[in-house]
Amino acid sequence: MAYVTGLDHLNLTVKNLKTTTEFYKNIFGLEEKERGVWEGTDWKIIGKEGAIYLCLYEGKKDLKESRLSHIGLNISNYQNFKNNLIARKIKFEEISYPKSQSLYVKDPDGLEVEVSSKFGGGLN
Repeated sequence: MAYVTGLDHLNLTVKNLKTTTEFYKNIFGLEEKERGVWEGTDWKIIGKEGAIYLCLYEGKKDLKESRLSHIGLNISNYQNFKNNLIARKIKFEEISYPKSQSLYVKDPDGLEVEVSSKFGGGLN
């Protein structure tokens, strides 16, 4: 069985990436950890090492639809968790990152949950 060891990150769609990043930097002291472009969308990971990360995507559509894209959880035994999903015939997507692996599943309401093998996706 896999046990959650912490909330890894929140993945948020924001109106203006620069403005939102500055807000969290200036108000909460979060630091930029990583940035990039995914399928034409600018994103940044900001946070505090060992505490929390926010993955911010600049939204291209009406944000009233969904501002929270997914939640990210860190677990203690990635392979056991994956095997459990397979045994239960639960659909998932697996992505390998440079320093970690993640599985993406949807809860009964369709909210995506990312389960990662390393806290912060291995940013540390």
